[in-house]
Amino acid sequence: LSLSLSLHQTVNSPDCGNGLYNESCGVCSCPEDQRTYLGVCCNQTAGVESCRNPSTNDVCSNWGVCECGVCECTVDEALGVRYWGKHCECNNANCPTNQEGIVCSGPSRGVCDCGECRCLENYNGTACECQDDGGECRNAEGEICSGNGRCDCNCVCEEGYEGKYCQVCKLVKCKNICDRSVKCLQCKNNEEEGCEKCNNIISANVPPPLSLSAYKIDTFTAKRCPATDANDCDYYYWVAQKSDGSLTTIHIEDIKDCPEDIDYLPIILAIIFGMLVLGILLLLLWKLYANYRDRKEYQRFLQERNKQLWGQAESPLFKPAVTKYENPQYQPTLDKRASDNETR
Repeated sequence: LSLSLSLHQTVNSPDCGNGLYNESCGVCSCPEDQRTYLGVCCNQTAGVESCRNPSTNDVCSNWGVCECGVCECTVDEALGVRYWGKHCECNNANCPTNQEGIVCSGPSRGVCDCGECRCLENYNGTACECQDDGGECRNAEGEICSGNGRCDCNCVCEEGYEGKYCQVCKLVKCKNICDRSVKCLQCKNNEEEGCEKCNNIISANVPPPLSLSAYKIDTFTAKRCPATDANDCDYYYWVAQKSDGSLTTIHIEDIKDCPEDIDYLPIILAIIFGMLVLGILLLLLWKLYANYRDRKEYQRFLQERNKQLWGQAESPLFKPAVTKYENPQYQPTLDKRASDNETR
């Protein structure tokens, strides 16, 4: 039986080593070779084997510490990751991710619970990436897989169709329907002969439909085809192929994209002005080069002249071109003599 020594102490408490140790204020008085954990005395290494993860043989899965056979799991505050479980084998980050790498597609779609995503209402899939109403498969017009496939979290297209929403048709009939129908448009616009069969299937000035993929002609899904008229205006028209392979009525949209008229005069004047400026610059460059070349030639001439080794003197054989003779019979007047004397 337990013996109470005081108000706050119990001797041989059943909560401390099955009655082997005393308890004081809810704390066991354990021997020196043991420690207290959660009010229980145990050895320092007791229960380590029970803390090992049987899958990895790691103590507390390396995400905690073993205390008396019980794993105390850690919490990574920086990354916001917490661990739990008998062997700390569970966490809130080790779960499937969507195509963007987000765990369980984000908290708005699901939460991670020990390796599995628990999806919220209206979401499903391994990473809660799918919507119950097929929202991942709806195109801009709200149609699932453009009517050319089924939704299995993502669009599974029928044969001959591809794209995220199965909006791209690779069938021969899809490729040729525009080529086959555009001939009637060209024949009608160019007023060629033999267009009588096209008159009954062309319907002009039709506004673009609000839902492109859902636009139908005679209950058949129509295809939007591009065309260009004689004025280089781009526009679109709609045509569908019946089950027998024939074409339905061609609907031409009333909106056209025409090129703006180009004023060529400013362009021509700019080109002429540019050519004149270029010509003047070329002339200036040529003039500068010619002056530079002349200076170089003159400098070379001076250098060669200064290198002459012979002296400069008048040749004894040289005779001037002009010879002055005086008439011995000439008698100057007194005034002339006075003038000559003054000059002398």
